[in-house]
Amino acid sequence: MNKTIDRIFFALLFTFALAVSGSVMAQGEGAPKLKLDKDGIALEIVGQVQNVPATPLSNQYGYISAINEIDSVFNSSTHNEGTALFTFYTEAHTDSVINNGKLRIVDRTGTTTIYFDAAPNGNFNDPNTFRDGTPILTMTLKQQVILDVVEGTFTTVNVNAVTEASSFWISGEKFQLAREHDRFRTLINGRTNDTGTPAGFVIAGYVVPIEDDRH
Repeated sequence: MNKTIDRIFFALLFTFALAVSGSVMAQGEGAPKLKLDKDGIALEIVGQVQNVPATPLSNQYGYISAINEIDSVFNSSTHNEGTALFTFYTEAHTDSVINNGKLRIVDRTGTTTIYFDAAPNGNFNDPNTFRDGTPILTMTLKQQVILDVVEGTFTTVNVNAVTEASSFWISGEKFQLAREHDRFRTLINGRTNDTGTPAGFVIAGYVVPIEDDRH
């Protein structure tokens, strides 16, 4: 009798193990490929900034010119805002401004969203064209800007924490840039723009992961 019970028990255990294994394999098939490289640059960005007159608001927008492990982020051999498949838009609030001689230090908080646009139409004359795609990453923003008021040049450091993330398809593959609670640091160089152009400042920089809460 005991041998019969043992055989039944092990048969049930084996069946359960197969079921669990099949479930794990099913979840893994077609899963998003996370694009986080802790040892290098994850994204590169190009953009412009408009500070709203008489308000503490700053709109910062543009396109992503490179993503680690994705071969091309443009829909043609011409690489500019009009062909970029990925764009970003930051809405920031100025919390503090400190003047120190010829330097101005500005602290801001806000939200940054990255979009995927299968039919890109970015145009720096119309900032809203950089947020008319499908949101694939939403992040909180903590920003410090250090501006040389004489030279008109500045450096910026952003710290972003992911609050929402979605997958997307490109070149027949499914990707996801990050997961909730992942954090990034963005390093930016910029300068005042030429008179008569749409934005007050032009910027370029890169993004690196600084923390990964998936483990």
